[in-house]
Amino acid sequence: MLYERMSTLFAVLSLCAATATGIVIILAIVQRLTHASVTTKFFAELQPVSLWIAWFVAAVTMSGSLFYSLVQHLHPCPLCWFQRVCVYPFAVVLLIAAIKKDTKIWKYVMPMAVIGVIVAAYHTQLQAFPEQKGFCNLVDPCNNREVWKFGFVSLPFMDLTALLFIITLTLAATVKRPEPEEVDG
Repeated sequence: MLYERMSTLFAVLSLCAATATGIVIILAIVQRLTHASVTTKFFAELQPVSLWIAWFVAAVTMSGSLFYSLVQHLHPCPLCWFQRVCVYPFAVVLLIAAIKKDTKIWKYVMPMAVIGVIVAAYHTQLQAFPEQKGFCNLVDPCNNREVWKFGFVSLPFMDLTALLFIITLTLAATVKRPEPEEVDG
């Protein structure tokens, strides 16, 4: 019962992260092309909190991973371990960056996040098409669907959406805030 509820919760959160990532990317493109005041205001509001949101996403991702391992006793496959190596440090690194307002953190987040995205994307497609032969061992097969919600949301998909959202938020933190306009008077 708890397993099903938590799996549904994490699946919904991953879909929210994917949607939010898409929205931020679309607004960034609109901002670049049009310099619209609405998108300027959006990024002005997002920039100071983006590292906090990225940290929260990383903390929830790590907590979810630990829930499946420590509470549900699921044994991670080799690809899951690689994804954990990429995402767990963000729960600490992004917290420090958010506290210090370090917008240059992207230099340290990007390499691990991109590697994590590549591994998670590969793992996601392995679980979407489980008849493929993966390189994982028979004891811990990488194409075994421990979670499969809404017909496509798996554990690696959840990690993939979290990492993409973390990348997007980390880059959003680097956006320069517009200078306040002077009022003639």
